Amino acid sequence: MVKQKVYKGIEFVRVSELPEAERDLFKSTINRDLIIKILMDETVLRDCIQYKDYASWYENVFKGQLKSALKEPVKRAAKEEKTPIAA
Repeated sequence: MVKQKVYKGIEFVRVSELPEAERDLFKSTINRDLIIKILMDETVLRDCIQYKDYASWYENVFKGQLKSALKEPVKRAAKEEKTPIAA
């Protein structure tokens, strides 16, 4: 989970600054209506999301994907142990 930035009281993260694994999953699962633009020092940041929305996504989607990914090898290993080896 990345640390939020604060600008004029808005807590946010930039999608482009997320770690690659998070960024890829984020782009494919997030509601695009949650992406906001922030005008900072005459530059428009077009890939921002409020931190509260990012934190919710991280807990509910990203961590869920990690848990699933970690369980899959365990399930596969357990299945392989039960599979008899042909002689």
